[in-house]
Amino acid sequence: MFALPVKFAGMAIPNPITSAETNYKDSTLVCSHLIRALRGQEAFSPSKHRETRAAVIFTGKDRKAEEYESTFTEISREWDVLKKRTITRGKETGAWLTILPTFVNGTELSSYEWRDAFLLRYSLSPLGLPLKCDGCGVDFSISHALKCKTGGLIILRHDEVTRELIELSTMALRPAAVRDEPLIITVPKQHPTRTNDPNSKNNPPVDIPSNDGDRGDILLRGMWKNQHETIIDIRVTDTDANAHKHQHPYAVLKKQEKEKRTKYLQPCLDQRRSFIPFVVSTDGLIGREGKSLLTRIAIRLAAKWEQPYSVVRGFVSARINLAILRATNLCIRGSRVPASKMSKRVQWQDGAGLGLFETV
Repeated sequence: MFALPVKFAGMAIPNPITSAETNYKDSTLVCSHLIRALRGQEAFSPSKHRETRAAVIFTGKDRKAEEYESTFTEISREWDVLKKRTITRGKETGAWLTILPTFVNGTELSSYEWRDAFLLRYSLSPLGLPLKCDGCGVDFSISHALKCKTGGLIILRHDEVTRELIELSTMALRPAAVRDEPLIITVPKQHPTRTNDPNSKNNPPVDIPSNDGDRGDILLRGMWKNQHETIIDIRVTDTDANAHKHQHPYAVLKKQEKEKRTKYLQPCLDQRRSFIPFVVSTDGLIGREGKSLLTRIAIRLAAKWEQPYSVVRGFVSARINLAILRATNLCIRGSRVPASKMSKRVQWQDGAGLGLFETV
């Protein structure tokens, strides 16, 4: 399993015992023109050597892809439904395994984060988990850790993914073009009208603007076209939760994207704004509209940095993948002990309590 490439849910750790014969045959085919030229069977041509090499590599990719898929299918026959479901998702959530960890690019992980992510990738339980949840006291499990709202780790998980997307968007645009928590739906407040007519007793109420209402997570100006705003609303969901485990993971993401569009798309269009639901799973699976946003960010960064799109797209995917991974690890390893039990709070609300405060 580990010998398979990352995009086939493996770890890309080659096994020389099983790959030596195939690699020898491929090497011989790649160098076939060069071998014949050395033997005097034909004149050497650099262009023909390059053509032969490119043709063999292209053919070998398709053949190897079929072999990898066949190997994965054969191995997965022994797995139960939930394990197969989890490991199959690893084909699209392994970007963090393909990059070198560096502090400069923000791609580093702690040893605990790496081990936990590795074990969860193969449907295994991380080591050293507590028996009871320190927030609500129920039996602790991975499923409970990803849904327990005590202690605010679920909100913090959402905020960490939001901040990572804000940072990538800021690099693609500029700080002035990125805002957080934009107002989508305004809830007006009613106040009575003021009139100079002394005989007026029943003044009809009027609506005035208010800062209350539903808010998105990010506002981007100029991402798709000039002078146009796009509102992003983010959701991190556990596709293995009891309510979703009988649905395909992408179907879960698609359903939640539709829910957000139904609620927020028309109010955004009324304000000449676009709306994108950025829905991801706790293991890094990204919805269709979220992928389109990351693609656009990568296109702008590639043009700005004058780098190949494929390289920049890999960087963007890895950064988001790592942010989700770290946020998920926070829910598993983080503390849910309420602040009220951690420190002594001030027992008064106004300034009168300062009368008890003295200095020497």
